[in-house]
Amino acid sequence: MSDNGNLRRAFEAATLVTEFALVIVVTLYLGYRLDIWLGTEPWLFLLGTLLGFVAGLIRLFQGLGKLQDDDDHPEDHPS
Repeated sequence: MSDNGNLRRAFEAATLVTEFALVIVVTLYLGYRLDIWLGTEPWLFLLGTLLGFVAGLIRLFQGLGKLQDDDDHPEDHPS
């Protein structure tokens, strides 16, 4: 694999990690704001955190599967 291919894979991996963190932060924040608005502290905050973590893991595993498929079939993606 060429240096460009390795760089592309590194950026894809960094994107997956960033998406994972952002999904958690956004759902955590939404849960926090809803808790303040509805007066249900801390339940929606905790629910948002849990849902964000699960959604982030699902997205992370999907992305890792795609990266693995790219490794298995390098002829599909010429560098």
